[in-house]
Amino acid sequence: MPAFLSGLAAKARAHKLVTLLVVLLLAGALGAGGYFGWRTWQYRQTSEYAVEQLKAALTPPKRKSSPSGWIFARCSRSFRAPWPGPFPFTRPARTRNMC
Repeated sequence: MPAFLSGLAAKARAHKLVTLLVVLLLAGALGAGGYFGWRTWQYRQTSEYAVEQLKAALTPPKRKSSPSGWIFARCSRSFRAPWPGPFPFTRPARTRNMC
């Protein structure tokens, strides 16, 4: 047995109560994690979960108002630099200054 394992084993034999508590705590944590993980995995296999995911995907996103102080022209200046004119997908009639 390697030296660090033999030293660890000697400490574990000397402190049996602490070792037992640590082992029980680790076993309990692994057991609880496995149990709740298994329940979650089983739930995700149900049709109820699939319907909830479809409902969430089909609901329109909540629109948030733009934060105060948002200046589109300042933020998009570096993006617009390579093109001399308006973008090909914009209409000049709808273009407006948002500053």
